[in-house]
Amino acid sequence: MELKVWVDGVVRVVCGLSEDTSCQDVVIALAQAIQTGRYVLIQRLRDTERQLLATEKPLE
Repeated sequence: MELKVWVDGVVRVVCGLSEDTSCQDVVIALAQAIQTGRYVLIQRLRDTERQLLATEKPLE
C-alpha cells in the first residue's frame, strides 16, 4: 500500500507499506530519501491534529 505524507508542504508518497509498518518505519524511509532535519508524523482528521507515536501503525 501507499501512504501520502506532506513534507514542508510537498506531498510525498511512501510505497510498500503493510499493516505491520510502523510510524518509525515511515519516518526512516522519509529520512533516507530526504536526508535532512528531524521528523514526526502528524495525523490530520478534519480540524484536529495529533502526533503519531513511533510504534503506531498508520494503516490500521
